[in-house]
Amino acid sequence: MGKDYTHRISVTMQILHPDRIPSTGTLVVPGRADATILALLEKTFHGRKITWVIEESTTPDPASSVVLKRSGSGASFDAKDTAPAAIGKQLKSALEGNGVLIFVPGKALCRIGNPCHIPLAHLRALCKFGLPILPVAADLPREARLSIEKSSSLPACTLSFGKEIPVGTATPALFLEQLLDAQSDAY
Repeated sequence: MGKDYTHRISVTMQILHPDRIPSTGTLVVPGRADATILALLEKTFHGRKITWVIEESTTPDPASSVVLKRSGSGASFDAKDTAPAAIGKQLKSALEGNGVLIFVPGKALCRIGNPCHIPLAHLRALCKFGLPILPVAADLPREARLSIEKSSSLPACTLSFGKEIPVGTATPALFLEQLLDAQSDAY
């Protein structure tokens, strides 16, 4: 029998593949995020310096803003910037001492159940930062439950960590591949 890679933080939150979280600094990129997901990521990386990264045109909802302000550390970028590698060099210092950069996706129009709510221009810029990227599939089972399922029997949030993408190899296609692989475990 294989290892159980499931770790429950609480009765209503679940983390899959915590063994994939690197002990070194990384850029954490959830496919989607709301206040619940951001709070779970904050709890998961407790004890490490967290710097939230947001694209300049993104306005977080009020509940998410509360979570983001707790760390006191944030950075923004413009997806239209012509030198994303230079942005990555500036952000790299936040990874020292096992720090983590956590990207906060904005709102995007997508179909229900789509694991990636990141606008393509934002994802392209992130991939060109030249940083290691940790894809995270965030599933909200209560949001997509069947009418015959009791929401109290389902976790409020499941995070499934994908395999880290090494420096210099990230592309939107590779990110989506790793995200979908992680999402299949959360499903």
